[in-house]
Amino acid sequence: MPLIEELDEDGNVVDEDGCVEETQEEMEEKDEGKRRWREKLAAMEKEEKERVEIQFSAAEEQRNAGNERLAQSDIEGACESYEQALSDLTLVGNEPENRTRAEKANTALHLNLALALLKLHRYEDVKFQCSSALLADVKNVKALYRRGLAQAALARNAALFQEAEAQAACADFEAALAAEPANAEAQRELAKLRAELRAHERDLAKKQKETWSQVFGGKTVIEGEEDLPPPPPPPTVRPCKNTNLHLVVSAEGAGVVDGQGRPVLSDLSMELRQSWCVGLTGGEPVARSALGRLLSGEAKAATGRVVVHPKEPKPGRRKDPEPIDSSFLFGGGALL
Repeated sequence: MPLIEELDEDGNVVDEDGCVEETQEEMEEKDEGKRRWREKLAAMEKEEKERVEIQFSAAEEQRNAGNERLAQSDIEGACESYEQALSDLTLVGNEPENRTRAEKANTALHLNLALALLKLHRYEDVKFQCSSALLADVKNVKALYRRGLAQAALARNAALFQEAEAQAACADFEAALAAEPANAEAQRELAKLRAELRAHERDLAKKQKETWSQVFGGKTVIEGEEDLPPPPPPPTVRPCKNTNLHLVVSAEGAGVVDGQGRPVLSDLSMELRQSWCVGLTGGEPVARSALGRLLSGEAKAATGRVVVHPKEPKPGRRKDPEPIDSSFLFGGGALL
């Protein structure tokens, strides 16, 4: 210590750097303050550990109570116990080991609560609990399977089959099987739901077809009303407007038989007028050939009659009408 000391205005000794030197009493007081702080901090840490242990203990007690109630079929009581256990594990501290421990306990509680809620058919709540468990473990098989069950039930129980819920359920079952391929329950539920989806698609396609058929000319069948007979087909021979033209040939109930006496054409009634163009379609070739031979005069009518009507002469010409060469007029008919 220098012989001559520099003092500040308060009489405290100032060192070479211009700083006031602490007295022995001040240093002891500062050390005492640090000691008391360390003791307080240690007490707080101990208190925090005790509080966290109390939380874990209370949650474990509620979890066991929930398991007992579930085994006794007290489903509502089990749900209350599991929910209380989840509440007890809120804010368990910031220590990493405590957070990991709480996350593991919460996952088990979410799964247990989801199982109880399934029994109560509270499927939306089941989805929430399973999704909460999957936040901690995305491949948790129980969470995936139980959420799939809930979504499948929502799809089936709706007034109309919910395809989106069913597809989501299939995705959960598939994810569960990807993590655990030998899971027989997931395999069974997935196969069952896929079959229901296929049936739904067929039913939907059928209903759409019925709807559009009604829009575009179909009929709606009223329950209890007998189906009406189908309307008759349109007539083969339709009326023509130009019936004032000269009648060339007419047939009334005409029929033709083959060489063995079997009918090949029967009950033919028709007329052909000048300038008409007549086409023959359908029927057996032998019937069309018989018609051509009948009209051309190569065959005679076995029943009824066929009459060729000669054309009346124009004024100023000879009065006797000229005979009509039927083979010339109708020879091409046999080719139809």
